[in-house]
Amino acid sequence: MNILFVSDDVYARHLVVAIKSIINHNEKGIQFYIFDLGIKDENKRNINDIVSSYGSEVNFIAVNYKDFESFPVQISYISLATYARLKTAEYLPDNLNKIIYLDVDVLVFNSLEMLWNVDVNNFLTAACYDSFIENEKSEHKKSISMSE
Repeated sequence: MNILFVSDDVYARHLVVAIKSIINHNEKGIQFYIFDLGIKDENKRNINDIVSSYGSEVNFIAVNYKDFESFPVQISYISLATYARLKTAEYLPDNLNKIIYLDVDVLVFNSLEMLWNVDVNNFLTAACYDSFIENEKSEHKKSISMSE
């Protein structure tokens, strides 16, 4: 199972909690990919130690903020790091054919196996409904040129 996160150093503590919640409820051998937007080396070592102690691996992939300088920030708590997932195909290794992206502020209380086993072979991307955007910030989609 492959899991992707995007984080900077500010969210490194949240990332650790999310990772621990995943490894506590899933089988060993998870490959974690972290788009790294400036995570300090000490935090990377901590994350690596935690992940490897559970029989899984972590791969930090450096991402440059400059790739996203021209992108709009229209929701105050969303940083440019949010946009890094838009370049997933460019940053991840070519041999990956499936990955689950999760925000760093999630907690996982069950196995992700059922989600991992969803057949998405005929789709480029599968996503979940974002109730906040749909119900509270519906104008946001239009502001970033998305259709209703």
